[in-house]
Amino acid sequence: MKNLYFLFFLTISFSCSSVHKAKYGLENDYYIYKEASKEKEKVYLKHDADHIEIFHLDSKDSERIEPEAVQTMPKIRLARPSFDLDLTTTFLKMRPEHPELPTSFQSNLNANLYVGYRKDTYYVKFEKEPFGDFKRKISHFGFSLGAFSGISGAPIAPWVTNFQILSEYDGLVWSKGTSAIFAFNSVTLGLSLGFDNLLNEHKKYWIFENKPWIGLVIGLNVN
Repeated sequence: MKNLYFLFFLTISFSCSSVHKAKYGLENDYYIYKEASKEKEKVYLKHDADHIEIFHLDSKDSERIEPEAVQTMPKIRLARPSFDLDLTTTFLKMRPEHPELPTSFQSNLNANLYVGYRKDTYYVKFEKEPFGDFKRKISHFGFSLGAFSGISGAPIAPWVTNFQILSEYDGLVWSKGTSAIFAFNSVTLGLSLGFDNLLNEHKKYWIFENKPWIGLVIGLNVN
């Protein structure tokens, strides 16, 4: 278990060092741009504190959007699909009812690597402040669907092994499954359907071996 704790803290440290890469911020990049009365198109966006410049790749034209002009326009909508790589942890697992036990909840130490398809949508507008300046407001919504794999601890005891073992300990478990992750600005929360495999000889007795569970997930973006 010492190796599991070391890996967990190593994962969290790496995650924290990667938080500046989170996708909730608007960056100079390629996006799918949608105006109210036009078809979607791929554009390149450049922006700073004072303005937004959109380069239309098909027509090779560009438009510069000043804060004053945005007051008469609907919100600017930009979307960015991408490959998603996250470090996640399942902070709460629900294991369904078993003939030997009722529905149970667990919150054991765990760390997972998640990969999937992600789509981020940004709504941009400028709000006029009392003294005439304009403040940019960006709302971000994200959704990702993919698979995860990782390690965790699980309590092993007589009542979860049909009393085939008499000792109690924290077993090392390999977890895998699928996740749906939702994001609003800098907050990320997900829902997982997973399966666990105990990584020792007691797996043949463990009543939760390869049985489904549902979990709540939080994570930090890496790529």
